[in-house]
Amino acid sequence: MDKLNVAVAEDHELFRTGLVSTLEEVDCVRVIGDVENGEELLKLISKKPVDIVFTDIKMPVMDGFETTKILKDKFPNIKIIVMTLYDEEDYFKKMIELGVHAYILKNTGKADLTRAIHLISEGKQYIAEEFLPFLTKQLVSGLNGDYNEHLTKRELEILQYISLGLTNSKIAEKLFISKKTVINHRTNIMSKTGTKNSASLISYAYKHNLIN
Repeated sequence: MDKLNVAVAEDHELFRTGLVSTLEEVDCVRVIGDVENGEELLKLISKKPVDIVFTDIKMPVMDGFETTKILKDKFPNIKIIVMTLYDEEDYFKKMIELGVHAYILKNTGKADLTRAIHLISEGKQYIAEEFLPFLTKQLVSGLNGDYNEHLTKRELEILQYISLGLTNSKIAEKLFISKKTVINHRTNIMSKTGTKNSASLISYAYKHNLIN
């Protein structure tokens, strides 16, 4: 894998220094800068090419929510990894709805950090194990009528597995169907929902109460 340009936005200096040090040990990563808040991050990105950003949620001047909104609008190709101390469902749900590519706790080890980087660079999404319960809740019984009509029971089932981050092969194993069938279902789901990738699909599912 080619080197990925990575920038870090984190207001706690000790943690930021430690994260940068850890990232510099990852073979595929090149840290091009670290800053204290979202406003400084946007200035940095405007001057240097960036592939991935790490952002905290609570930061002075510009927090992670506002930073993410602007990044998604002005720099849609940049992958966003949220690192946080907070395991509250509201924070998690809001960031997923905004379309972040990875959501992890600050105590994440180097191995999982590296895995997250690899996955999102491949166009996938990474959710830390601690947050999986938020994604594994049952599909709400009172789904909007539009989606009862347009998404089949099988498609809703596959959507739930997608929200868990399972690959097409793993979903096929779970449902005892072929990988090609899963791919066809995934294509149909994205076509019906007007989404282009797993991150936007999960965000869409939250917004329309397809996942509680």
